[in-house]
Parts: sequence; C-alpha cells; structure tokens
Amino acid sequence: MSEVDKLARMAQEMGDARNRIERTAMAIKTNLTNVRSRIGLTLEELDRLGTEADLSTLGSLHEQGAVIDQQIQQLKQQRIFLEQALNSLKLIKLS
Repeated sequence: MSEVDKLARMAQEMGDARNRIERTAMAIKTNLTNVRSRIGLTLEELDRLGTEADLSTLGSLHEQGAVIDQQIQQLKQQRIFLEQALNSLKLIKLS
C-alpha cells in the first residue's frame, strides 16, 4: 500500500471513529432524555393522584439504566482509543 493510500485510509478511519463516537454520545443522550421523560410523567402523576398514581411508566427503569451504563463505558473506551491514535500521530510528527 502506498503512502498516499495509507494516509487516505487513516483519514477515513479517523472520520469513521469520530462518527462512531458521536453516535454513541447521541444514543446516551437519547436514552437519558427518555428516562427523564418517564420520570417526569411519573412525578406529574404522583402530584395529581398521589398514592393512586400508575407507576408502570417506570417499569424496567433499572434495565435502561444498565444500558446507559454500558454506553458510557463504551464512550470512555472509544475516547481512550482515539487518544491513543492521536498520540501515535504525534510520535510520527516528532520523529
């Protein structure tokens, strides 16, 4: 593979990595928004109905929290890998 091909591939890979990180962050934001919405609806119902409120909208909240935890860990790992790639590029620049 020629140097030009390698540089083009590196640029493509970095762009793909950036897109992947942005998708992960967007998924976290979406899931957090959904959880906030469900909690907000439940709070409103508790205010209106007190102990008679339907709390079923909170069902599987712990499962969604676990998904968010996994996504956060994934984003942290992606950031580490990106930082490692950038450090490798800096080494090339210094040599």
